[in-house]
Amino acid sequence: MSSGDLLSVAAGVVIVILVAFAVQWWGDCDLIDDRGVVVEHPSISNQTDPALTTPVPVPTPPISRISYVEKPVLKYKTYLIPDEMNCFAASDPPWGPEDGIPFACLDVNRGGVTETFSVPYQMWRMNCTVTSEKPASSYVKVALVDAGNNSVIKGFELNGPGHIIKNIQILPRDYYLIVESQNAMTHIAMETKQKFL
Repeated sequence: MSSGDLLSVAAGVVIVILVAFAVQWWGDCDLIDDRGVVVEHPSISNQTDPALTTPVPVPTPPISRISYVEKPVLKYKTYLIPDEMNCFAASDPPWGPEDGIPFACLDVNRGGVTETFSVPYQMWRMNCTVTSEKPASSYVKVALVDAGNNSVIKGFELNGPGHIIKNIQILPRDYYLIVESQNAMTHIAMETKQKFL
């Protein structure tokens, strides 16, 4: 080992010691503002590791219950289920390990047309579960209608008990549901992802 190498190592050690003293000195100094008041500054020893902090839970929205209107013929232009519900295909894929956060629901055992409800989220889903005491003769058909222009956005048909999901990815707006049902207890939860709350 040459003397130049030893000198480089010694210079590196001196620089590290000087930096350590400077950091310690900075942590011990009080900062004084223009008015002569001591201002606290963030000390390196007082900083917390972001990985160790617990995330603040986002408050979940209250679940609003959707109900049927009395005379849908007087309120809406579109109030009957379209003839071809099979054009809406089967269940959409689930969102994965992330559970949906419910913000509205409809629990019914007969058909009808719901009141208008607002959806403030850009992505949400209808998560529908159907049960029945007479599975052979039960079915449910549901159409999601844009309340602004009375056009059917999504829909589904389920013959017998089962579960179906329909994902909706549209700008926030007002909707209503048209439900046709026979011998079925239907629960439709409107859900969104945690990141959209």
